Amino acid sequence: MKKKRNGKRKNIGMRIDFEYEEVLDAKTQGMIRAACAVVAGCPT
Repeated sequence: MKKKRNGKRKNIGMRIDFEYEEVLDAKTQGMIRAACAVVAGCPT
């Protein structure tokens, strides 16, 4: 018989750091940020 899990997730304490090259210009980033805020109902 298989044991049942108690539904709790174990925190493994992993952290991932990475760097990436920016591919969008500042105007496009601002438009995306504003659109996400509108969809999420946050003040812009």
